Amino acid sequence: MCLVVYAHIDTQSLMNRFIFSFHMALFFMISGFLNKRRDFKDECKVVFRSLFIPYFIFSSLLILLCSGPFVKYFFHISIGSLEEVPLLIRPLWFVYSLAIIRLISSLLGSSSLRSIIAAVVCICAFIALLRFNLIPEDTDLFQINTTLMAFPFFIFGVFLKKYFKFITKYKVYIMLLSLPFFYFAIKNGDVNMFRCAPGNNLVLFYLNAAFISVFFILLFETFFNKMSNEVIKTTSMGLIIVLASHLFITEIIDKYTFHTLHPAILTILVMVVGFVLSWITLRYFPFILGKPLKLKGRKE
Repeated sequence: MCLVVYAHIDTQSLMNRFIFSFHMALFFMISGFLNKRRDFKDECKVVFRSLFIPYFIFSSLLILLCSGPFVKYFFHISIGSLEEVPLLIRPLWFVYSLAIIRLISSLLGSSSLRSIIAAVVCICAFIALLRFNLIPEDTDLFQINTTLMAFPFFIFGVFLKKYFKFITKYKVYIMLLSLPFFYFAIKNGDVNMFRCAPGNNLVLFYLNAAFISVFFILLFETFFNKMSNEVIKTTSMGLIIVLASHLFITEIIDKYTFHTLHPAILTILVMVVGFVLSWITLRYFPFILGKPLKLKGRKE
């Protein structure tokens, strides 16, 4: 999330290009890594409660802040056409796409073969869409195109968890093998998963995003594996709040500091505000995030 915030602040730099080359892929990969298998009926309930409800709540609040035509924007939000809404709302595309991916993954069940075939089909379908210029630049109904692009990363995350103990045995070699892709990520040009833009080369995009994402997962596993931090837990549990609000928070802070803050400092401030909002929501309004209200004397 820190990378997302930083990249949205520092928009004209090589660091921005580097972060965009993998940060959303990493988000989908982590989502697959942390995903719990459920039957389709139960997954529908969980996805509706923990993803779609927060998605519509925070989208609606942002529409009110944008002072635009509420019904029109809400319609586009409902059909996943976030290019048609104000910039402040667009980061929530990830939530919509993730919800669809989780439902598809649940339909596939626990079969590894079906998951692999589905990931390959998604890549082939996305290649065909790119090849024949069938991906519109201004809209992506129901996030179909972005879902095709992102689904393989989610499945990769699922397999990463399955073989993680084996992978960690060779993490030094894997991390060293990943280093050249830091350079290739810069050379591949501008990547934007929201707009289905894979840079100059689609194969290089998938390789860059996969290897760099695994590098950072192994890096954090090495240094923070046994760390238990309430700040990180709270921010993670309320991550959708930070995702939904960070552009608005950035705009406010930037305005009252006269655009003088370094992107790194501004990122830290945005994350601090995001933590406070997450803490308040989890404490007093957990139902917004699909979590039960904790009552005194009640065993959870």
